[in-house]
Amino acid sequence: MYKRKTFKVSSLLLVVCMLVQLIGVQVSAATQEKVYDSLDMKITFKLVSSWEGGYNAEISINNPTDASYEDWALEMVTGDKIASIWNAGLTEKEAGKYQVTNLGYNQDVKAGKTVTFGYTAASSFTEYPEIKALKKQYVKVDASKYSVDYKVNSDWGSGANAEIAISNKSDEKISEWKLTFDFGAEIANIWGAKVISHEGTQYIITGEDYNQNLEVGATVKVGFSIATGSDGLSVENASLEKFDYVADDEIIDDHETLEELYAFCDTEEVYIDGKSETIYIYAICEDETRTINLFEKTIGLIGEMKDDGNFAVSGDDMSGDGILSIKYTIPATASRGQLSFYASDGKSISDSVLIDVYVAFTAEEIEEMDYVEDMVNSAADSASTSVDKFNAVKDICEVLLAENKIRSFVQSDDNTQILVIHKTGVKWNICFVPLSESYSAYGYDIGLPVKTNQLEDYKDYAYNGDGSTMIAQVDEVEFTEPVKALFINTCEASTVVNGLYGEPFDNDSKFFELAAAMSEKGAAVSKYENCIVGNLYSESSDYILGEYNIICILGHGGYDADGKLGVICSNEPINSYTYPKLLQSGAMGRLSFRVPDATDNKEAYGYIMYADFFRKYIGSIDGSFVSLLICDSFGTDSVEDTGIVSALCDSGAYSVTGYKNSVNTRHAIDQTGYYLAALLAGGTSKEAYDYARDTVGYAHQGINETSYYEIYTRSVQTVPDSIQNGKFEIRKDDAPAIWKKTGDVRSMVKLGSTRANGKFMAFISTGIGSSNGSAIHVNGGQQGSSMSQIVICNNSALQFCYDVFSEEPMEYVGSSYDDKFIVQLRELTENSTYVVAIESVNNSEWYPVVGVDFAGGDNTTFHTGKKVYVMGIPAEFIGKPVEISFIVCDVGDSAFDTAVVIDDVQLIN
Repeated sequence: MYKRKTFKVSSLLLVVCMLVQLIGVQVSAATQEKVYDSLDMKITFKLVSSWEGGYNAEISINNPTDASYEDWALEMVTGDKIASIWNAGLTEKEAGKYQVTNLGYNQDVKAGKTVTFGYTAASSFTEYPEIKALKKQYVKVDASKYSVDYKVNSDWGSGANAEIAISNKSDEKISEWKLTFDFGAEIANIWGAKVISHEGTQYIITGEDYNQNLEVGATVKVGFSIATGSDGLSVENASLEKFDYVADDEIIDDHETLEELYAFCDTEEVYIDGKSETIYIYAICEDETRTINLFEKTIGLIGEMKDDGNFAVSGDDMSGDGILSIKYTIPATASRGQLSFYASDGKSISDSVLIDVYVAFTAEEIEEMDYVEDMVNSAADSASTSVDKFNAVKDICEVLLAENKIRSFVQSDDNTQILVIHKTGVKWNICFVPLSESYSAYGYDIGLPVKTNQLEDYKDYAYNGDGSTMIAQVDEVEFTEPVKALFINTCEASTVVNGLYGEPFDNDSKFFELAAAMSEKGAAVSKYENCIVGNLYSESSDYILGEYNIICILGHGGYDADGKLGVICSNEPINSYTYPKLLQSGAMGRLSFRVPDATDNKEAYGYIMYADFFRKYIGSIDGSFVSLLICDSFGTDSVEDTGIVSALCDSGAYSVTGYKNSVNTRHAIDQTGYYLAALLAGGTSKEAYDYARDTVGYAHQGINETSYYEIYTRSVQTVPDSIQNGKFEIRKDDAPAIWKKTGDVRSMVKLGSTRANGKFMAFISTGIGSSNGSAIHVNGGQQGSSMSQIVICNNSALQFCYDVFSEEPMEYVGSSYDDKFIVQLRELTENSTYVVAIESVNNSEWYPVVGVDFAGGDNTTFHTGKKVYVMGIPAEFIGKPVEISFIVCDVGDSAFDTAVVIDDVQLIN
């Protein structure tokens, strides 16, 4: 018990102290703290201040682990009365026993972070409270707190419809209810709930999103049908559970390595064009004794997921890895829509895996879209001014909507655009552009206050690499590796620019002069002078834009009638049927411009590519510097919109530069020239951006006087001095986040008896099952996989944990089939490389593995055993940027596979 110290004070001081207390000023007490360990969390109670009859306390939850403490809550037992609390919620469960919960915005305590809240007590501090961390799990609800009723609604002899009603009779909400019961017939269809397990006669069901929580006094009704009569059937052995907080000493069935069942798919969308399509769905589970079933929301049970290494049957390409698979075929007769899959072991349920299904347009759909467009075009042609055209198209859209010929239409706030959405989901944005004598005042043909002939003498400029100045008259740039650049023009002048606006818009020739100057500097330059969607669109990951270090895109950009930012591509004949998957997915729409003038109604068409196009369909652009010479590529002054640039970064770009507001093309070309010159001469993206911005300036004399040159980066500009995500606990899809990946790179919880030190470890292979390796030419390698990260190496050693698995031992030891696990360090300023072959088939000791088999090769697998390796870093690399790469490669053949699991990567001294 804490005892307050007493002091002798003068009567004057005593009066002052009494006045202080009367006006509510708190007198600070000596700091008193107590630390509690609960659920691996460090919980600290601190007495901040106290006075007679009350005190303030602060409680902090520190997470020293590698995994997030999600949806935190505490149980606190104290004899003191809590009057108020901040940064947390408070419920008194019984006298003196409180439950403290997060407020949503602070619900997770991330690894290495701390969350703090405080409270005021309405009684003097007497003793430290008892504090426990709480964790959510399913717990049984007392049978007196609920009821389960069964009734038959209809019975026609060969089938019946029945109903289960669950009522909450307690004085607390029953959250995320789960009901286990026995039923002696096969449930054919269910509504109002999901079946998450069915074994024998036992069913486990849980609520849908809208009815998963049972409020006090509420009843939820679950309906289902059976394929037999209902005589003699009843719901028996019903048991209700709720998802609620429990203390660490009450936790049962705690899957420590996985907080939840995790499911994912090899694709997010499927296009059906007259034939069925097969997809592979996976679930991660480190406990091989658990049975995992896959369900689809409307279909029901799909089947049991397997970790059997039988790729042809189950879609599982490797047994013993804790990743269960199932192969599911979407029939050729499938309808357009969305499939929603989830995995369940009867106790845990995964999040939904959503697969969009797109279907080829039918002849009737094409005919209807043609009819709609004919009606709209006829309406537009019947009017002369832009205002009249807009009103005529709006009127005909209202008619088409009433006739159920279109799904909907949207008009822009300024009455210059109408977005028509066909019943197939295809979007068609129609722009009505006024043309008047004052149009030239917009400034497209006005020169800029920049150095004349800048493009011609661009090659004389280079960045000197020290972060401060540019130097002139550099004859050639020396590259540490080949530099490849791609210049893309998405709006051909003869199609849109000259056809509508005239010569001042035609700057594509100057854009390609910039490409020529790049080539003179020694870069390998490719060009899409008349780029079509098909040049960029990647049906498979085999099409890699990532071979280019630099990608420059010239074109028009802006917002459609629905306020969605896009990039226009107008270099190919347009129709509604060329790219059905892209158009149905909403990643791309159609666009038409209508411009009236004194002699003719001019019209031009184009596709508009939205953010999802760049995120999902251009393949990988890992390590690229992207320059967008496009209006509104960063939104506007009033609304910043980084949707497209962040999508490019999601696809792997190191950085993206572009513009807010509209931009003069010549201004953009000049600015891009300086930016690329600085990049080529060794500057970082930020240094090159700063130089270009300061040289050419922000403002221009084009459409808008406040156009801003902007930069967006995938990560921080400075290279980190420590390994990021070295324990691989952070995932993106099914692979480690942050690391740059080539080939077959995954994350998993185990492989055979080798388990992750935390939740997950990294996995790289020579290419197993449906996952292919990439070309790897290190130490005789032919194909394989790698993952890498760039850091400033301020330490003298690299430490990591690994285990190598291979099918090649023992029959190929001593042969030319010598697969290797390699670590490569590449110092980036001098391009110096240091390679260490950690293990190889010929030179390592191998031990047989039980339960691990790769698809293909043979059915014997060996491993080196789990090891910790410390690799010295060359002295000349220390203090410099170094790319650290883990590589596994086939040597001699690609039939027998090799894989490596890696964990706990860190720089040490």
